[in-house]
Amino acid sequence: MCVILYLTVEKDWVSFWTTGAFFCGSVTSIIAGYVGMKVAVYSNGIVALEANDRTGREMNDDYKNELKESDPFLAKGFLVAFRAGSVMGFVLTSLGLLVLLLILYLYNSTYTNIHYDVNDVKAV
Repeated sequence: MCVILYLTVEKDWVSFWTTGAFFCGSVTSIIAGYVGMKVAVYSNGIVALEANDRTGREMNDDYKNELKESDPFLAKGFLVAFRAGSVMGFVLTSLGLLVLLLILYLYNSTYTNIHYDVNDVKAV
C-alpha cells in the first residue's frame, strides 16, 4: 500500500513525506491494536474473576467507597472493567500523540532551515 501511495502522491522521487507519515500511522495503528487487544483480554479475565468472586474476601477501602451495597460483586467487576478501559484509552491516545509529535518534530527540523524572502511570497 505504501508503494502505491508513494507512486501516486509524491511529486519527486526523493520525497517521502506523505508516504512516511502514512507508514508511521499504519505502524502506530498495528501497535495500538496489539496493545489494546492484550489489555482487553487480560482485563476481561480479571473482570470475570472479580465478578464471580463470592468467597467472602474482605474488600479494601477503595472498593468500599465506590461500590453499591446491592450487588458488590458485579459492581466490583464493573469497576475493574471501567478502570482497565480507562487505562487502555489513555495508553492508546498517548501513543498516537507521541507519534504525531515525532512526525511534527521531524517536519519542523527539516523545514526550519528554509528561509523565504518576503518579496518572493505572493499575496493570496
